[in-house]
Amino acid sequence: IDAKNSSMYVGDKWNEEDNFVSATDKAGNPVLFDPAMVSGSVDTTKAGEYPITYTNGVVKKEILVTVKENKTSMNSTSISGENDKETRNSQRLPQAGEVQSYNILGLSLLSLVTFIASKRKRKN
Repeated sequence: IDAKNSSMYVGDKWNEEDNFVSATDKAGNPVLFDPAMVSGSVDTTKAGEYPITYTNGVVKKEILVTVKENKTSMNSTSISGENDKETRNSQRLPQAGEVQSYNILGLSLLSLVTFIASKRKRKN
């Protein structure tokens, strides 16, 4: 029997068959996945490492499913002062294909300044 480790985030869906790779019988013929092969469970509501065992007859394969904190909750930072605690959200980085509004404003302003400068040069 062969199975693989995996990682996911809190709130993602986990299926027992996701980590199953393959299995064969004593003669070497492929065996289809059967939920009865699996022992252990994954709690996708909280971060942690969850051992799962896949069994085929007397052969066992233990894997680890790692559930990580949500991407959004990893963006929170706690800042401590001398007498007080303040929690702030740290600024997240833009994702691929995402444009933040100040980038568009900056480009628009740069284009306007370039346009005005080119008009003044033509007059001189």
